[in-house]
Amino acid sequence: MLYLSKHRLSMRNNGTLYINDRLVIRRKRPVRYLVMDFDGIFTNLHTEAAYRLFIETSLGFIETPDLRKFLESRLVHGVGSFISMVRLPPGWTIDLLTGNYLLISRSGRVIEARRGTHKLSPTYIAKKYGSKITLEQSLDPDHFKPRYLEYCDGFDLHEGALRAIVASTHGLPRSWLKEIERAIRLAHDNEVGYKKKLIHCPGAFGLEPDNKTQDFMREVKERFHTILLTSSPRPYIDHMLDYLQLGSYFKVKLTGMVKPLCLRQPLSSNLVWKALTDLGARYPDEVLIVGDNRAKDIDPSHEIGFYTALRMREQHIKTVERRLTDIVGIRYVPSNSSMVAQKSFAEIQNGPVQERLRFEHRLEELAIYHYEVYRNAHVMTTKIQNLRPVLFH
Repeated sequence: MLYLSKHRLSMRNNGTLYINDRLVIRRKRPVRYLVMDFDGIFTNLHTEAAYRLFIETSLGFIETPDLRKFLESRLVHGVGSFISMVRLPPGWTIDLLTGNYLLISRSGRVIEARRGTHKLSPTYIAKKYGSKITLEQSLDPDHFKPRYLEYCDGFDLHEGALRAIVASTHGLPRSWLKEIERAIRLAHDNEVGYKKKLIHCPGAFGLEPDNKTQDFMREVKERFHTILLTSSPRPYIDHMLDYLQLGSYFKVKLTGMVKPLCLRQPLSSNLVWKALTDLGARYPDEVLIVGDNRAKDIDPSHEIGFYTALRMREQHIKTVERRLTDIVGIRYVPSNSSMVAQKSFAEIQNGPVQERLRFEHRLEELAIYHYEVYRNAHVMTTKIQNLRPVLFH
């Protein structure tokens, strides 16, 4: 363990790259096409200034004066402390009706529940949720949200924080939770929402052109066909790509796309696949997609047959690693400039029956998020530049 600890320490200087499935570097045919998300891949909005912009813009769309006043009173110590009050590592799900945070297993069992920072009792969990809950998938979770929404980076982070503050305070109207959802959506979609403000002065929110990203994309352009795939509107994307000096590196820009709907369409009517075939693609395993959202980017792409790379913050990758190691015994070992899972999900499923049954039994204690990341993300990385060993080996 001491050796691994030293190795991880050195890796922080070179970037973090975890490989869940060695198939991505032992592929049958070369990857020739890259599909990339934008926000979360080429921008980092996890800064105090960006958090403040998003939350204050959201509060501007709240119509109930008492709700707005209540939330503003919780911001007196700054947006950073406001968010940190309810920040949890990835793997948790928001119950949008109650504001509770749930750690849910693959079978739908609630492993643990919290209201704000308060841990809820097993008695409460059994009474509220029973032995199992049904997890529904939405093809457009930004607009048509299921009751149980995965808590991750981006809008869910802010919405989760606002909802948890309301839900953890007794005596407040439940209708306020719905109003928060509406305000968050308007802050994202409205023509005077936060992106309108962001493009006027990106540098004020920590967004600057990055030489390392440009160098990487220059290498990528020489060897791959590249597609940008984003739900953001075209004017925002065009402005930000020009500002970050990245606009020339994409052959196709698919903007305003509804995810994961656009990736779950049959290939015969799939606009992403059509864009790829127009560039010459013939097989799904010629494609690597890079995204920052498991449910919207990674899961549907894995089902198509694309290779998948999930961009995560380093502490979140370490959380996934720790959970997989402690609960189901999946260990990562150093290999060149990456950490590689000793066995992939597919290898276990195709392995000895006894090993597979033991693995299946342990999965009941693993949150569905960690399970799906291990199963569907070939790669976990903190930055796109870290993908060099995967792309250029």
